[in-house]
Amino acid sequence: MSDTLKQKLKIAMPILLYGVIYVIVFHYLEVREVRQYYIPELMADQRIPFVPEFIVFYLGWFLWIPFICVYALFTDESAFRKTGLYLCLGMTFFLAISAVLPTKLYLRPLVVENTFFSQAVRILYHTDTSTNVFPSIHVYNTVAVLVCVFEAQGRLFQRKAFRLCAIGMSLGIILSTLFLKQHSILDVIGGLLLYPLIRFCCNLYADRKRTEAESETCVTE
Repeated sequence: MSDTLKQKLKIAMPILLYGVIYVIVFHYLEVREVRQYYIPELMADQRIPFVPEFIVFYLGWFLWIPFICVYALFTDESAFRKTGLYLCLGMTFFLAISAVLPTKLYLRPLVVENTFFSQAVRILYHTDTSTNVFPSIHVYNTVAVLVCVFEAQGRLFQRKAFRLCAIGMSLGIILSTLFLKQHSILDVIGGLLLYPLIRFCCNLYADRKRTEAESETCVTE
């Protein structure tokens, strides 16, 4: 293993370890006994059509997020660290909400078609429960990496064509959570609002630490 690869792995290790912890905690929240679920559904959710073809975007999320993060890691370490921090904080907030206010949806339709996309949705429904859905981590993480694309210094990220592709992919992923009945409108709104909230809190904390450091420097001088 080259020194460069070792260095990159060392930088990514905290996020990788967090990912393992996240999966363990999330699994516990999924299988634990819950007496009462909160149902974040609106009447408008019933009017959204079920479109199984959007499974392509929904599953594509599992490749899209790592791809953006890995590319940022090798082209702009600062952007990678910042994006990784936002991802971890957002997912931690999601776990906390799920622990205190467990949610559940009853939007899933009975999938009777036998197309490739419908079969893929059946598998998704079988492996992923309709509990612990607010806010949508699919949406939150999608927003986080989209911002990374526009802020990081990687050559690929600077290309207009790729940025347009990133916007299209992000919209497809967000819409897929609704068209597959995996999330409600409130889940999506929660995911969209959580990112600026997390970012605002991080910037506020950074400004405070910077002010304290400057004050200490002035006192020392």
